[in-house]
Order: sequence, then structure tokens, then C-alpha cells
Amino acid sequence: MEQNTKASYVYGDTPEILHRISESNKSIAILQRDIDFLKTELIQLIQHKIKFNYRGSIEEIIDQLNKHTIIHNWQCPRVCEDIISTLHVFSKLSSSTMYSLTFERVESDMCKRFHTDIHDLRLLSTYVGRGTLWLSEDNVNRDALYSHSTNDDIVIDQNDIHEISVGHIAILKGEEYPQSKSMALVHRSPEIENDQEIRLLLRIDTDKFRGAI
Repeated sequence: MEQNTKASYVYGDTPEILHRISESNKSIAILQRDIDFLKTELIQLIQHKIKFNYRGSIEEIIDQLNKHTIIHNWQCPRVCEDIISTLHVFSKLSSSTMYSLTFERVESDMCKRFHTDIHDLRLLSTYVGRGTLWLSEDNVNRDALYSHSTNDDIVIDQNDIHEISVGHIAILKGEEYPQSKSMALVHRSPEIENDQEIRLLLRIDTDKFRGAI
């Protein structure tokens, strides 16, 4: 079911929903899905300090992913297949020929300040743990954002902060997206260090990535 057609975000349970990120008023598109079928393999993977990071064509990334020591030795074909499938889904939304794919266990807070990324499109999916926090457009003070103010100043309503659920696939619009008109998604990483939480995160970027603001 598709939701929030007029808002700055859209979500639904069919892959076609992700294509709506191309709409001028959308900052994020989310595919809702259940990944319980990966549970057994994810329990094995999360025990290791796994970090896969590779930049290249789809074919090159898949080749390196299939050779990854931990994924291969612990026989996690379903997780590997899911990552590859997700990469193909992302490629259909982008004109890029080169991608950067990171699949890693995360134990730090990473980016605690709400920010936008200097790229055109990014895919995020959390396989284990807390998901990325994000703001709808009507809950952002962009003057505070671009003047490097604190989260308290950037967020208009602290009770209206969204979180990407486990397993869901999110496509985020960045500042480099053509004709974005400041519709880049404002987001940040969840704080997990104090509670010693662990995340298993997939991130895919196009080759048009220059950092964050």
C-alpha cells in the first residue's frame, strides 16, 4: 500500500514505490519489507566485525562480494543475494555506472548531527539494529541546517523524528540531485554507543558523492 503522496516522503510495500524519489517534492522513498527470512544468517554475521567496502561497476562489486571471506566462510548466501538484488534495484533508479557499496557492522554513533549529503542518490538499509533517523521537510529549519546550528535548532518538532525500520530499503535524495531545489533529505545516524548497541548497515552511493553538509 502506498502512502503520503503529497508529503516530502513516500512509502509502500512494492518495489515500484522507490521510483517516486524522482518526483520533485520527494526527499525519501521507502520500500517496506520483512527480512525475517534472513534471521539465521544475520545472527551469524553480526558476531563478526564485518566490513565490506568496494567501489566499481555492478559486476565488479558483485564479484568482490562473492569473494568476501566472512560471507563466504559462514555460508550466508541469502544475505549476499539480498545485497546483490538491492544493488540492482538501486541501479535502475540511477544513470550511474559506478557505485560505492558498504556493508558493515557499526558500533559507533557515526554522524550525530542532522545533515544532508552532497550526492544525488543514496540507498540505506539496516539489517540489524536501529535505523537512520530522518526529518520530513515540514520539520526542518534549513536556515539552521546550513548555518551549522545544533540539532535542537534544526528540528522544529522533536516528537516528529522518523526512523527507517529494520529491513526497509530507503532511497535518499542528496544536494547533487538534478533540480533538487533543496529537497535533499535531512538525516542522521542513531546514537548507539552508550547502550552498546550494534547495527548491520548497507549503504550504496552513486559515483556523484562529495561529502556532507
